[in-house]
Amino acid sequence: MLKSFCVSGYRSIRDKISIDLKTKKYQKIKNTRYESSYFDNSLSKIAVFFGKNATGKTNIIEALMDLCGIIQKGTDFKEVAKNLNYKSDEISFMIELCSDKDSYIYEIVFNEEKILKESFKENNTTIYCFEKDKLDYKNNELADVKPTSTTFLEILKNTSEKRILNFLKLIYEFYYTEYADLITNVPREKNFLFPFSKFNKDTFENNKDIVLEVLSFVDDSISGFEFKDNGSDNFTLTLKRREELDKKSNEVDFAFENESKGVIKIIFLLSSIINAYKNGGVCIFDELDSSISVSSLIYFINGFINTDENKAQFIFTSHNVLIFDRNILHPNQIFIIKKEDLGTKVSCLNDFELRNDKKKAYLNYLRGDYE
Repeated sequence: MLKSFCVSGYRSIRDKISIDLKTKKYQKIKNTRYESSYFDNSLSKIAVFFGKNATGKTNIIEALMDLCGIIQKGTDFKEVAKNLNYKSDEISFMIELCSDKDSYIYEIVFNEEKILKESFKENNTTIYCFEKDKLDYKNNELADVKPTSTTFLEILKNTSEKRILNFLKLIYEFYYTEYADLITNVPREKNFLFPFSKFNKDTFENNKDIVLEVLSFVDDSISGFEFKDNGSDNFTLTLKRREELDKKSNEVDFAFENESKGVIKIIFLLSSIINAYKNGGVCIFDELDSSISVSSLIYFINGFINTDENKAQFIFTSHNVLIFDRNILHPNQIFIIKKEDLGTKVSCLNDFELRNDKKKAYLNYLRGDYE
């Protein structure tokens, strides 16, 4: 699970910004309307980024995913350094994760040439720290290693350092479908059939109830689905709808390729959603609501994310001010992204002195009260 994330020097993010999914010390969740939107460890199940166009919402998400890439591959930091803010000398990342038993903090600071600082902690105990060209680690054989082309984390993966391997398992539970809006532009050409993998087919068929539940938030007329084998592990998808609400009425087939963008987008995201929902993980979506109605999004939040069965965290950007509502989201789950002096800034709604008219929070936002 994600506890917090910090970044600076990345694209429009000049000064350090923080995304914190932990509850505040004074924040009461138990026996409130928000109880189901938090896990037992007091971490939020949802975080929504609101902001005008070009404020840097997508940059925050891509910074998080670039950090995950550095952690997974070890050699990506020089490529990521190309995103250096025009007024910055270095990029800084910090991520804090936890499992059921342990918590981890990984920090890295680098420029286009080398790593300036890198550290890893488990349960607040420093496992290693590289700073000012010196490494503090129990293994003296690595004392003279200079990380010019890879991270220390990558080097230590090969030593079977158990604590690092456990940390990596959590990183591989991040799900991000890049360019989801472009993918939804399925060609309407005659005879075009979009191919689904066997993995997607099996995921859908083994979790039919969840698939239909999520699809019902977008289109409640969908009653079923079916895959057809086209060979070479490629399958086509057909959605089924009933002519009447009566479950005994005939079902009519509809080709996936002819569906609305909202249905198509959700279907593309469903495998990630299902795996995280059942097994735990972090689902990250840029503009989840771009092709989905307000009511569908609210149903998805209240009927799927904020439930006891959900084991996943959902982070997404939005322009939809109607979910900027303290009856739907706790103020600690709403992040306001703005730009000052060409730099991205982040505020949490909980940081402001909030008025009592909770249902009109979006009007206050539109009026600029939280700028």
